[in-house]
Amino acid sequence: MLSEAIAGRIMFRQTGDNATILVGVLTLPAHVHIIEGALYLMVLWGNRVAIAHQALDDGVPARKGAYGIDGLLHEPLWRSTSAPGTLCVRFIKAFPEDNVWSVFGPSKTPLLPSAAFQRGHAWCDIVDGAMVPIDAPIDATGKGISSPLTSYAIWPGPAGNFYCMPQAFAEHRPAFLRHRKLLASLGRGEMEQAQYVSAVRADKGLRDIAPYGTPESEYLQFLVTLDAEGGLTEDAPIECNAHAAHTRRVSDIVAAQLKRAA
Repeated sequence: MLSEAIAGRIMFRQTGDNATILVGVLTLPAHVHIIEGALYLMVLWGNRVAIAHQALDDGVPARKGAYGIDGLLHEPLWRSTSAPGTLCVRFIKAFPEDNVWSVFGPSKTPLLPSAAFQRGHAWCDIVDGAMVPIDAPIDATGKGISSPLTSYAIWPGPAGNFYCMPQAFAEHRPAFLRHRKLLASLGRGEMEQAQYVSAVRADKGLRDIAPYGTPESEYLQFLVTLDAEGGLTEDAPIECNAHAAHTRRVSDIVAAQLKRAA
């Protein structure tokens, strides 16, 4: 059984040999139940986007859950499709209470006519269930496939506001925050490297996501400053105004660090 997306925005990227990668945000009908991280069939026909209800697997293995979109696209976690306009995708929670999900997936078959692409990308909004081509809201050329999703507040939320979206699966987001807090503690000198490694090894959630090596001191001090300003929070969609404020704060911290290092 298939159900059509109600609203959303999708970016398509050509990757050569008629292959395409898709990333975007979709609002699905309330009766569609999505398992985060599981594989689903997506079908594009005409100007409609539909999702099959039946998941094709149980999701991404926990040890690979921290790879992010760019990393997961290169893992052997995908099924090829042969029919034009079809591909397998995975979903990440955005606003699950409203059935709004980030979506991504690769296709070895064409998804759109080549004329639809400019500089290797095509963008579409889904309005009242119909896929409508739009001008590119950003130039995604040269950017990682996840960067438009996570770094630009251009993705529609449930009330029409625009957000940037997290790429971590929801089950890993608390661990990512714990890890950043742990690194801030390391940067403040509250623990030694060996204690940091022991803390990571003792926490199953951190073992799935955290490296044992020592991060650059500049990054540690960045986290220390951000933590002092209350800026270390769990990954979640960030509305455009809040994202702009956060971007300014990060830029100010980085500028101050560069000034001190000069």
